[in-house]
Order: sequence, then structure tokens, then C-alpha cells
Amino acid sequence: LMTSLTASAAGLNEIKTVYVLHMANGLDQLLAVQLNSAGVLQVVTDPAKADAIFTDRIGQGFEEKLNELYGAKPEPATPGDDKTFARVGAGLRSHSTIFLVDRKSREVLWSTYAPPRNHSSEALHHTAGRIVDGLQKAIKAK
Repeated sequence: LMTSLTASAAGLNEIKTVYVLHMANGLDQLLAVQLNSAGVLQVVTDPAKADAIFTDRIGQGFEEKLNELYGAKPEPATPGDDKTFARVGAGLRSHSTIFLVDRKSREVLWSTYAPPRNHSSEALHHTAGRIVDGLQKAIKAK
């Protein structure tokens, strides 16, 4: 089972480089390998060079991490103009949901729900491949 959602289709095609935040069970490492192998996005080790961030967490903890990496987000020009993800308590970490977030706007550009069959390295490698395949399809569809 894997479902994908695209929150900002226009922004998805503009993303060329991605920084992958730490994820449960080493999924971040496997995702980086799959992204590089498929040539979908260039994985960077310097967050300052990234157009977007892959994470399995959104909410306050993620916002704090973005502020640590990039500084505080500028306030929207007009009230109600903030189209970023809704705050979710102290932070939501899911071992099955992955988010691709635009570094500058902090909008969720794409997300997917891809639960691994188990936490074996083989299952996680397969899950990382499904995530990259889904992203590749979403990019080509735009």
C-alpha cells in the first residue's frame, strides 16, 4: 500500500537538490541511495545547498529544525497568506509517511504513505525504492 499526495504541483518541478533529515531505522540513508541511483534529485550533504528537505516529521519539532538550519521563517506578507503545513502538536513522526518540503516556502510539495512490511534492511530498501518511484511519477505527471 502506498499513496501519494501533491500539495504544490508547480513547485515540485523546480526542486533539483534535496537534503534528507535523519529518519527512523536508517530509512534516510536508503532513501538517499535510491534518489541518487534513480537520478530523480541530487542529494546534498550541506542543507544550505538544498532546494527541499525530505523528512518523516512535520510539526513544531520540524519547524525548529528548519529554523536551526535556515533561520526563522519570514512572516507572511498578509494574514492568512501562510500556506505551509498545519502545526501538529509537538511534532508528528511517522515511520510510514514521508514529506518533501520546500526549503524556502516551507510548503509540503509532496508526501507519501509507504509502510514497510517490517523493519528489515531488505524491506526498508524496498520501501525507499517505492518512495522514489512515487516521487518520480509525480514529477513526470507535472
